[in-house]
Amino acid sequence: NIARRDLVDGVMKYAIRITKLYDKTKQASIQKRYNEFLQLNTDLAQNGFLHLPVFPPKSFFANDDDLNKRQAALETYLKALIDRKDTRNSKWIQ
Repeated sequence: NIARRDLVDGVMKYAIRITKLYDKTKQASIQKRYNEFLQLNTDLAQNGFLHLPVFPPKSFFANDDDLNKRQAALETYLKALIDRKDTRNSKWIQ
């Protein structure tokens, strides 16, 4: 899940908490920018993954409500990718 977001040097980064499917006690956290999620979506689409979940569009934010909506949309997108065996096991997700 996306645990939080941080503004670092003018760039929004999303902290993603990763839990191993086979061992729920093992967790890690990584930070990614929106553009990295976009690149993931592009890579998957260009490598034959069909019917990908809807990717949240890029937009400029005016307030926290907009940021909350984007964070929720990105989390929904990531969960949909993880729910699919083909994308979950791909080199782009690993």
